[in-house]
Amino acid sequence: MYILLFAAVLGIAAVLRLLIVKKDTVSFFITGLDSGFTVPEILMLRKLAKFCNLEEPQALYLSVPALNRSIAQLLAVSKANGTEFSKKTQDFLSKLYAYRTKVELDPSAKKGLQSTKYLDENQKIRVVLKNSGVFASYIIRNARELIVKMPSKKGIITMFGSEWVGKQISVYLWRRNDAHYVFDTTVLNAGQFASQPVLYLAHSDSLTRAQKRREVRVPSRVYADMYLAAKNFKDDTVLEEKEGYRCLLEDISVGGALIRIGGKCPVQTRMKIQFPIGENYIVMVGIIRAVEYNKELNQSRLHFECLKITPEMRNSVFSYVYNVLPPEEKEVFDALAQTDEDKETDGEEQAERDPDEERSPLQSEPDTE
Repeated sequence: MYILLFAAVLGIAAVLRLLIVKKDTVSFFITGLDSGFTVPEILMLRKLAKFCNLEEPQALYLSVPALNRSIAQLLAVSKANGTEFSKKTQDFLSKLYAYRTKVELDPSAKKGLQSTKYLDENQKIRVVLKNSGVFASYIIRNARELIVKMPSKKGIITMFGSEWVGKQISVYLWRRNDAHYVFDTTVLNAGQFASQPVLYLAHSDSLTRAQKRREVRVPSRVYADMYLAAKNFKDDTVLEEKEGYRCLLEDISVGGALIRIGGKCPVQTRMKIQFPIGENYIVMVGIIRAVEYNKELNQSRLHFECLKITPEMRNSVFSYVYNVLPPEEKEVFDALAQTDEDKETDGEEQAERDPDEERSPLQSEPDTE
């Protein structure tokens, strides 16, 4: 009786294990297909994940460092058991190296992040706490929680651990060779890690690409002069002396404006607008990308993209946009501006690094001792 009961329990456990494994495999394939990977690539990455016994196999879709670590592990194990130069191992490594090169060099092959679980250690971040400003930090450890250095302003810690715990924050970052990202999370705890004051952040599966600074728009009610067609204006940023077609700017950004006019205007029309901001006149040269026509009012809203503006005028528009923004949106603006700085710094550091250093995780033989 007890033997039969024990056998039944073992049978149920085996079935449940099989279902869990199958569910994980199906989830791995669905994620790969949804992310645009080919079936051969999915099979190859699944084989690598299984070989390395990865807790998070889907990291191979999203993180080049995770791919590097897995390849290094494969090399170490094959070297230890004497199969490093076997045809099977070398063929598999060739496929992995080819795929890794494709991900590194082909922008269309790069998959956007969706979870903070795949962020790399030492990743710079900008932390926004509503009505408190923007703080600088970086990821020290990515484990069950994100462990980040205590956020600071200009190198000075202005808020201590207990003041952060339980707070809802937004985190902005620039990921090398990818894009700007933002996610919302909660500060779970504060403490010490590796002799440094840190915050423990909850992971998020809702990373989104952050809008660029140039796209930040503010509502406005600014009248402007509009000059249609290249024949009617100099195709540069020189201020026109004659009055143009009167129009109303309903919102403004460095990237363009939403313009209301009477009548119609064709899409793709090249045009020039000039308008006052404070004591300065702004001149933008660009093109109409879309038109919303209201037949009853016989009015159109033109989505104008600015293609040419002087640096001085761009700064004037930035200043106007920033001053009009409410406090919470200014914090977002500042965070995006600072991640732009991180991007530029990251590019300088990349240029200074020895090119061979980038390939070392793949080409050097891992230490098996």
